[in-house]
Amino acid sequence: MNKKNIILVGILCLTILFLGLISYSSKIANPFIGLKGLILVNFSDKEVIQLSVDPVRYIGKSDNVEGFVNYMTKNGYNAEQLGSSVSAYNDVKSLSYGIEGFFLNKYNIYTEFDGKK
Repeated sequence: MNKKNIILVGILCLTILFLGLISYSSKIANPFIGLKGLILVNFSDKEVIQLSVDPVRYIGKSDNVEGFVNYMTKNGYNAEQLGSSVSAYNDVKSLSYGIEGFFLNKYNIYTEFDGKK
C-alpha cells in the first residue's frame, strides 16, 4: 500500500470510530442525528434542541437541568426535576423525561418515557 491509501484508511477508521462514539453516547442508532444535535446546540443561542421525534429526545447545552426545565415551562408545562428525570405536565398532558449524560457530562440527553408497556 502506498502512503496515500494508508492515510485514507486511517481517516476512515477514525471517522467510523468517532461516529460510533456519538451513536453510543447519545443512545441514538443514527450517529448523524446526534452529530446534528451537537452542532446545533453549540452554534445556536438555544439551550435545548429537539433531536428526534420517535422517541422524543432533546439535547441540552450543559449538565444543568434547569435549562431543560425552563424550556418546558416556556412551552406551557409545569416542570420539575425529580432525581434523574424531569416531570412536565399541564391540564391536558403529563410527560416524563429520563436524563442521560452525553459527552463527559457536558451535555444532557432527555428522552421521553413511553407510558405504554
